[in-house]
Amino acid sequence: MARVLLVDDATSLIELFAQAIASKLGHEVTVAGSIAEVRTLIVTADSVDTANPVDVSGEHNLAPFDLAIVDLAFPAEHDTGLSALYEIHRRWPHTTLGILTQGDGWTEAILRDAWDLLPIKLVLSKGAALNYQIAQISSVLKRGYAEVDPVFGMLLPAERNPWRTPHNFARLVAHRGHAKLWTALIEIIEVPTYVEVAQHSGLSVNTIKNYRTQLLGELKLHGLQVLGLREMSEFAHRCRPFLLPFLAER
Repeated sequence: MARVLLVDDATSLIELFAQAIASKLGHEVTVAGSIAEVRTLIVTADSVDTANPVDVSGEHNLAPFDLAIVDLAFPAEHDTGLSALYEIHRRWPHTTLGILTQGDGWTEAILRDAWDLLPIKLVLSKGAALNYQIAQISSVLKRGYAEVDPVFGMLLPAERNPWRTPHNFARLVAHRGHAKLWTALIEIIEVPTYVEVAQHSGLSVNTIKNYRTQLLGELKLHGLQVLGLREMSEFAHRCRPFLLPFLAER
């Protein structure tokens, strides 16, 4: 019996999906209705590990989930499913990661970020037939991976971008000035103007424009083709969990 975590804010639907997985595959399923609940699960696991740092075999405590399937859109929260996937992987690197999403235009960029930056082994469409979804979940638990849902065939390449790694986000934060710029873009919720970023960061408008020019090459390697302040702001919000460790270092 495998242990599956489902993360989706459509609570009633995800509860039904959890029941289907449990009844058809016999797995134990836990449901989280928000990214905040995922963080609570992680904090709880941390407290358990602190109290019981090793199991009877002398190994560190194993991950509580074999598979985590996460939605990408959480409109009521500042974060997206990418944050949940990142935090699950950082805390439990042996948990297999999967995505369950509508795959609409709003989540297309987040889906590509997750695909490039994390070891995603399962990508399911919410519109797929239940039997297909169950078969794909069974496949990923047995083989360690499943074929990407054909709905996303045009959105995801056959091969990931090898340059895009969490470590390479360091190249976007070469110094403290870059850190101030990215921090401002993350903390300003709406698409900002140069003046707003300057006021928030303490940098001058000309300095911000110079930093943007400096970062153009790196951002193109992340797949950004149009590189105005709007695109940088959207990128900062989407990829916040990968930027934050390097901002903290500066």
